[in-house]
Amino acid sequence: MTPRRAADHRWAEDWHDSFREFEPRIDLTSHLHPKQLAFRRDPSPIRVVHGTRRSGKSEGLCIEALEVADQFPGETIPYIMPTIGKGADIVFPKFEELNHRFKLGLRIVRGEYKVHTPSGGRVQMFGLSTEPEVEKGRGHRFPLVIVDECGAQRQDLLKRAVRETFGPATADFRGLGGRGIVLAGTAGYEPDCYWEQLVGGNQHKSKLGASVHFMTIWDNPLFKGRERMVLEAHLRDHNLPANDAGYRREWLGEFCSNSEGLCYQRWNGALLPRHMIPIDGYTVMGLDLGGTLSPSAWGVVRFVVTEEIVGDKLRTIHHGHVIGSFEKLGCSVEELGSITRKLATAYNVSHIAGDSAGMGSTIVEDLRNVYALPIVRVTKNSRAKGNKSGAIWMADSMLGAGTLHVHEGCDPVIRQLRVVPWNDDRTDHHGRFADHSLDALLYSLTLSRQHEVETELPPEPGTAEWYRAQELADERATIEFARWRQARAA
Repeated sequence: MTPRRAADHRWAEDWHDSFREFEPRIDLTSHLHPKQLAFRRDPSPIRVVHGTRRSGKSEGLCIEALEVADQFPGETIPYIMPTIGKGADIVFPKFEELNHRFKLGLRIVRGEYKVHTPSGGRVQMFGLSTEPEVEKGRGHRFPLVIVDECGAQRQDLLKRAVRETFGPATADFRGLGGRGIVLAGTAGYEPDCYWEQLVGGNQHKSKLGASVHFMTIWDNPLFKGRERMVLEAHLRDHNLPANDAGYRREWLGEFCSNSEGLCYQRWNGALLPRHMIPIDGYTVMGLDLGGTLSPSAWGVVRFVVTEEIVGDKLRTIHHGHVIGSFEKLGCSVEELGSITRKLATAYNVSHIAGDSAGMGSTIVEDLRNVYALPIVRVTKNSRAKGNKSGAIWMADSMLGAGTLHVHEGCDPVIRQLRVVPWNDDRTDHHGRFADHSLDALLYSLTLSRQHEVETELPPEPGTAEWYRAQELADERATIEFARWRQARAA
């Protein structure tokens, strides 16, 4: 063997020996229960695991993340939760417990939200609560992507991420041992949302072609013989009825809503047909400004003005009719101006209420000065409270009182009215739900309320108040006549 060939041979042996150090060492399939194992062996590019509490869903996800990361040295396995903080609080303890129980040799760095396997692979936590977070995966490649708590994710962001980011990112590893996309979570309460379509609702048959696996506490051998006791204890400890919506979602895996948390629960869901749109009145359009990663939204409301007696006052009531709702992603200022002008012309809009927060103030000025649009800056937030609960309550009250009607064809705002709940402190819409069209509606309503007036009713003839009013009128007439004579004499 020549010195050159001998050197090449030694290099090959050294490379082979060094590569052995990175051979996967994590194999925990023997510790999975049958439902977890069936899910792990499923070769489908998009797998859905719809599980309940205590089903072993999260443990199975963590095991698969570690096994695949260990199989691909140098690669990253994204583990995605609604927020990165929630991921650290819920998932990292599971990684730590697995590491301790099976002596896996993991290096867990909480400050970086990373778990390093002995072979050099990584599992990294990410959030999915904003548009920029959706874009983080673009241009990357992953052997596996795990999205957990899908029922708690913002559904518009989840849909975009799966279709536009995660699908292309996992395509390079097909046929090379890659495991595609895993979507997991408990049942949600948003009707016909993207997650429910993936799962197939209570039938567990995906409408979107995903492979669906369903597991409950009854499938977990850790609770063998104690399942019913655990469920009954939960109901008893929290004083819940057996038909409680949260219990049915989290413990039974049923998709169902709980209307008590909705922002607009006074709306009965009724829609007026298009032919009942009023011709008379004035029309206001609300504009919620988006950006390159979030949609801009337009909400068109036609108001019919009536005078009604409420108590002892004559009140001018503005009955609103939601007649248009539109959204568009990634609008430039030029597109905003063009679309807004077209809608304003088509609906004969007299006033436009624009977003006054942040950069919205500057854009509103541009739309008014450059594009000659009748737009004014308004805010949906209460200055006193620093939140928009007042605007939400106003809209909900109008819907309940029948002074705000929604017409067919306004799909974005209809969809959001039906599903958007309060945030935890009831100051705003919940952040994981798209609400751009709702905000556009709130701008319109806020502007219209500035035109509402309330005056005292005239007193009944013959009453003491009526005689006093007549005396005041006579006194004002005498004074005006004296001023007129004085001015004429001069």
